[in-house]
Amino acid sequence: MLFTRLSSVRCALARSGLMRKAIFLIPCHGRMTFCRISKEGDMPSGLTPEERREIRAQLERAFEKSVADALMEVFERIAERQAESALREDLRALYGIVQEMAAALRDLQRAVTQLVEAQTRMEERVGRLEEAVTHLTEAQARMEERVGRLEEAVAQLTLAQARMEERVGRLEERTRHLEEIVAQLIEAQTRTQEELRALAASHAEAIKRLERLEQIVTQVVETQRQMLEEQVHMQRVMRQLAQQLGAISETLGADLEDMAYIVLRDVLQRELGWDVEPLERTWKKWDDEAEEINIFGRARDPRRPDEVIWIVGEAKYNLTVREVERFAQLVERARKHLKGEVFPVCFCRRARPEVEERVRELGLRLVYSYGRLL
Repeated sequence: MLFTRLSSVRCALARSGLMRKAIFLIPCHGRMTFCRISKEGDMPSGLTPEERREIRAQLERAFEKSVADALMEVFERIAERQAESALREDLRALYGIVQEMAAALRDLQRAVTQLVEAQTRMEERVGRLEEAVTHLTEAQARMEERVGRLEEAVAQLTLAQARMEERVGRLEERTRHLEEIVAQLIEAQTRTQEELRALAASHAEAIKRLERLEQIVTQVVETQRQMLEEQVHMQRVMRQLAQQLGAISETLGADLEDMAYIVLRDVLQRELGWDVEPLERTWKKWDDEAEEINIFGRARDPRRPDEVIWIVGEAKYNLTVREVERFAQLVERARKHLKGEVFPVCFCRRARPEVEERVRELGLRLVYSYGRLL
């Protein structure tokens, strides 16, 4: 409690910024020890004689003369550096704390008196205890005799116990080895059971999958059989359709070529003013290879009577880009073997815009069955 109050004094002085260096009392091993702390601050000076006498009187009542002189020196140094009204209020608070410290010292003195009385009673009890200890010493001597006899018996028991412990140690070692073997067997048995359960589950699942697979295979076989029957039927129908389409195609091709012979002569005479000889389907042997040309014939331009113009054409009902490109290759071979100008022309009933564009790119001409020349 005294140390707490001194700490409160120190904190009060530090908060008020009273000094650069101050001396405080700290209890240590039953004596008052002076310590010095530093703090920044500037103080005005001044303690009135009345205040100085009052402080000294309070300190001398609470402490010894040397302690009171030290504390008075501290307070005078504090007062010399700061004498403002706020400082006086802090000093008055400090006086109160010092009074509380004196009260605590008085309480401590009363406690020491009580401890002395308790010590006296304790000494009386110790006297009685010494008598009891004497009796106990005599009893202890008798007990030691008995203990001597007991020690001999214990020594014999110790030897027997040592032999027993040796046997028990060997037995424990064997038991531990056996326990390890049993634990391994249990673990292996557990793994075996888990593997058997997993195998049984997998076997059951495999059987279910096999049954489902058998059902699926049966359905697939039946479906495949039906598809084979339908395929055989479709092949017969397709052969019949191919025969019919072949006949129709030959008929249409022959009719289209006959139309081309007439329409091309009229278009070339009307549009270009050429004299066109009869056109026909023919075979030409170029580079020991026979080439069939659907439309072939000669024409003359009255403006160039000495030049021969060879008309090489292809007649298709529905002209495609692939047929146009194949015909362009035929035209290139014809130009290598025919002397004179080669006039390549395609004749058709219909053609898509991209076919017309490809005809123009390849430098060919196109005549529709209704007489239009591109």
